[in-house]
Amino acid sequence: MTIRRSALLIAVCFFISFQGCTPSSSPPATTLATIDGQPLSVEAFRAFSEKIPQGMRKGETPFAQDLNLLQSLIDKELLLREAQATGVEEDSWFQERMSAQERNRLLELFRKGEINRKIVIGDEEVEAHYRKTGRDRSLRFNVIMVKTREEAEKLSAELKSGANFNQLALQHSVDRESGQRGGDTGEYRAMDDLTPNIAEAIFHLEVDEVTPPVTVPYKNTPHFCLFKVIDERPLPLASSEEVILKELTMQKRVERTEFLIDSLTTVYHPQIHQEALAELLQQCRAGTGSEVVLEAPEKTIFTDSEGSTSLGEFIETARRLHIDRSGLVDSAQVVYLLERIFIPEHIFLLEIEKSGLGKDPQFLEGLARKRQELLLSALRQREVDRHVEATPEEARTFYDDHPGKFTPAPTTVIVEILVDSDSLATQLKQRLLQSEFPEELSLEYSIRQEARHHAGRIPLTVYNQIFFKEIYELAQGLEIGEIGGPVRTRRGYSVFKVVDRQQELSPYDEESQRRAFAYVKIDKARKGYVDYVRSLRQKFPVEIFEDNLRQLTQK
Repeated sequence: MTIRRSALLIAVCFFISFQGCTPSSSPPATTLATIDGQPLSVEAFRAFSEKIPQGMRKGETPFAQDLNLLQSLIDKELLLREAQATGVEEDSWFQERMSAQERNRLLELFRKGEINRKIVIGDEEVEAHYRKTGRDRSLRFNVIMVKTREEAEKLSAELKSGANFNQLALQHSVDRESGQRGGDTGEYRAMDDLTPNIAEAIFHLEVDEVTPPVTVPYKNTPHFCLFKVIDERPLPLASSEEVILKELTMQKRVERTEFLIDSLTTVYHPQIHQEALAELLQQCRAGTGSEVVLEAPEKTIFTDSEGSTSLGEFIETARRLHIDRSGLVDSAQVVYLLERIFIPEHIFLLEIEKSGLGKDPQFLEGLARKRQELLLSALRQREVDRHVEATPEEARTFYDDHPGKFTPAPTTVIVEILVDSDSLATQLKQRLLQSEFPEELSLEYSIRQEARHHAGRIPLTVYNQIFFKEIYELAQGLEIGEIGGPVRTRRGYSVFKVVDRQQELSPYDEESQRRAFAYVKIDKARKGYVDYVRSLRQKFPVEIFEDNLRQLTQK
């Protein structure tokens, strides 16, 4: 009896001990995982999942996709925990970018409220623009294309003397497809179906009228065309209403912005300090390299009714706009930056502070999301990116293996004539079309003094487009030899000729070497980041409850 009782006691103790080693209960269905013992809920997963587009989800089955999403959410939570544990919020990198995000988002909300939402476009305006721009009709036209301007002008003179257009097209046009039909292009074309220079040349004409010679690229070389309008058909407003609304919206946005700047200028009375401006220009012109080194960054560059702004603050804004020392050597460009970019942004921020826009719930929610993104970026910068190195041999190999990454965007070289009136610009364009030298016309007429010592030649690049926005956008669609404009700019009316376009592989110089080093380090950092995130799963243990996730997927 004693032996049996002892055996039973041992069995009971063993059972109790075994029960103590087993979890007392399964995790609740609302928990999909734990991170360092803390639950990750279904609600958190759903909120994360809703932000991931379907096309970005990976996995052959719905469950596999959800499991990958859950792993990504866990990685994010691990990184945020590590960022908090290591005090990333104190990093200057994080603080600077968080400040910039707050400023930019406030400015965006302000512009939406004070500019975009106050744009009203009436039906009468749409109708007027529809007719003014020639979108109320489509044209059928004949064309004669020849290789030289001299031949085009000779044919133009013959037409004025009564020659038959169709016969001349049959005899002279190098575009044989239309030439064999007497120049007939065979279809009606709307204004937006044509390149800007052709549309501009023909859409103000009546039926049976002929254009002067128009430069048209053909087989990669400039050719010269005469167009004759032979018929027209009405086009409904609906065919171009979307384009018209976009054009009017852009036009009214510019007008509303100008009005707002002018109105706030009368409130805050900003004044540029000419002495500080002169010092800035002198130091930038005398400097070397891309960085601006100021002797007295505390000097005031402008004042307003609320206070003053220093040279140092202005340079910080220029850096944020990716404008280096070379972009601050011309007085007109610096004044433009101050008057049209820096000061307007400054007085907008003063208005924002008074309005309490920074307390808007939508703004605060978006800022909180951005804070998380920047915390992750700052953590990566501190723990991974800054520890990555590259050798000269690795950089050179990358340059040789990836030539496309070292072929810059093209530089479009124009010769510009900037004048005060649209009518004079139109006259000068006609003279350019008649083969007058653009350099001579620029020296005689252009009011852009800073380009006179280059006879009006301006290289347009992605780096200086901020100063030539309207011209840059138009020039990108033109071939070498084509004429652009007149286009209205902030300083007048511009007409120009595209004289060159340059694009070639950059030599393996100091700049290319610097970029090659950067590419190698980026690739290494990407791989290092993956390893770093994996290591955090050792620091903060993770347990995933796949059964709970599977049940969620099946719902």
